[in-house]
Amino acid sequence: MKLDISPSYLTLLAAALNETVMARRAALSRASSISAEDEESLLSLEICQGWLEEEYTRLAQQQPQLLPWSQLVSAPLQQAKTTEAAAPSTSSSVTAATLPVQVTSAAGTSGVLCRDFDGEYFFRVEHAHDAFTDYVLLHDDLPVTIDPQALASFYTYQDQEQPILDHSPEVLGLALPPRSDV
Repeated sequence: MKLDISPSYLTLLAAALNETVMARRAALSRASSISAEDEESLLSLEICQGWLEEEYTRLAQQQPQLLPWSQLVSAPLQQAKTTEAAAPSTSSSVTAATLPVQVTSAAGTSGVLCRDFDGEYFFRVEHAHDAFTDYVLLHDDLPVTIDPQALASFYTYQDQEQPILDHSPEVLGLALPPRSDV
């Protein structure tokens, strides 16, 4: 198969696929149970990544402006391997190396629930002078109260089983018909 893609898009594709594989591995390592579908999905991504690595390496030999594959993915892969190795197993005792450096109560903290390009949620706390801290969201049942100034609305559709929480109609530029059941 001939791959006809610009070097910049190829680099983005390789990096994005690498990040997706790493995120999937991390999610599965945190899961309490893993289905066969989850394992097959990860395996498919890894097979695709292997094929892309072969194609990328072949093209990098012809196009010197491309980074070597090892430089493109080695830092994130090395970071993931280091993180996995440093994570305490459930059967071992916690050592001083795995303890947090600082713990601060989050009670009463206001912030914004955000979603990154990979669809992963994180919690952003804004500080003075346009500074902020983004926190990885591991808590799985955290109560949330929507601020009145958030301009958020709930939407229910006849053809969708799951209701939706999104921006208010004013933000989205929607003109909704008046409700007949009011």
